[in-house]
Amino acid sequence: MNKNVVIIGAGIAGANAATTLAGKNSVTLIGRESYPPYYRMRLEEVISGKDESTIFIHPESWYAEKGISLVYGAAAKIDRDGKKVHLADGREFDYDELIIATGSDAVNLPFAEGYTLRTIDDAKKIRAAILSSDAPVSIIGGGLLGLELADTIKTAFDRPVTVFETSEYILPLQLDRDSAVYLKEAMAEKGIKIVTGIKMVAERDGKLIASDGSEFEKGILIYSVGSRPAKAIAENSGVKCNRGILVGNNLSSCDGIYAVGDVSELDGKCFALAMYAREMGIFAAKNIDGDSSLYSPSEPSTILKVSGIDVASFGILDGEKTLVEKDGRRVTLVHSNGILKGVILINAKPMMMKARGAIGKPLDVSLFE
Repeated sequence: MNKNVVIIGAGIAGANAATTLAGKNSVTLIGRESYPPYYRMRLEEVISGKDESTIFIHPESWYAEKGISLVYGAAAKIDRDGKKVHLADGREFDYDELIIATGSDAVNLPFAEGYTLRTIDDAKKIRAAILSSDAPVSIIGGGLLGLELADTIKTAFDRPVTVFETSEYILPLQLDRDSAVYLKEAMAEKGIKIVTGIKMVAERDGKLIASDGSEFEKGILIYSVGSRPAKAIAENSGVKCNRGILVGNNLSSCDGIYAVGDVSELDGKCFALAMYAREMGIFAAKNIDGDSSLYSPSEPSTILKVSGIDVASFGILDGEKTLVEKDGRRVTLVHSNGILKGVILINAKPMMMKARGAIGKPLDVSLFE
C-alpha cells in the first residue's frame, strides 16, 4: 500500500529512511539546513577547505530522481489529530506515517564564548575564525569529534591546538586507559597537546580558568562536549519524551509516529552514533512497509584515524584484558570467562574484520599475533 510518509530531519537517519521508502511510497524529507543530507562526521573536511558538496550523501538532484521531495525549512509543530506537519514559514504537509529524525543539538558551556561543530555553517564559521586570526585553538572535549577536529586543524593550518578533557583519559567510551595513554602520547608527538582530568569553569582576561585554579590561553575556543536530543518539536506536540523521544522496539513512539537516530530513546538509552542512525532509519522504514520485526541495536563500534594513527574498537570493553603488540600494532583483547567480548585496535586496521568476527567466540590470542 502506498503511504504518504513525512520525515522530519535530513541527517543520516532521515536520509536512510527516505531512501528505503522511496519508490513504494510518497516521501517528503524535511531538513532544517539549506543543504541536502550530508555526512556529519566529515564536517572537519569543510573546515580544512573542501567544498561542502564533497560530503553530501547524494547530489540534490538524486532525491528528485528517486521520487523523494526534499524540503528545506524548520518544522515547527506536529498536528497529531489532523496528521499534519507545520513549518515555521507556514507550509504544511499531510502524512499517513511520520518519522522524527531531528538528531541532536551541540552543547556549549555558558562561561566563555566559543564555537560548536554540528552543521556545515558551523564548519564554515570555524574555518573563517582560524583564517582571520593567528591565535592558537582550544578544544574542550576529548571525545571522537574533539580529537578528529584537533587533528584536522593541526594538519590543515599547522596551528597550535590544545584539547581539554574532564575524564582521566581520552575516549573513555571507546578505549581502555592504557590504549588512551598510548594514543595521547602519539598525538603529542604530532604536536597536539592533550590535557586530561581537568574541568574548565571560567574565562578571565583571555584565559580559560580550570576548577583547580590553573590557567590556559583561550585563543579560538571550540566546544566538543556532547549533544542533546533535538526533541522540542515532539515535546511541544505531546509526544512522550524523557532524555529523547521514547520508542518501543519497533521504534514507534505513538500511533503513526516513529523516532530514529540521536533523538530517540529506547530502553533508557540514546544512540548518538552514525551507525545507529543509519540502521534505525532503515528499520523504521521497513516497519512502515509492513515488516513486524523488533529492533535490536548492533554492538557498538568506533573507527577513526587521527594524526596518521588508525584506531578502532568493537564490542564490550569491560572485562579482563590481554595485550598483543607486534610490528607496530597494538591489540587489546577484552574477555570474560574465556569468551572474547571486545577488541581495541591501534595501527592494526587490517585486523578489523577478523576482530569483528571473533567477538562472542572463545578467546584465541594467536589470531592477533
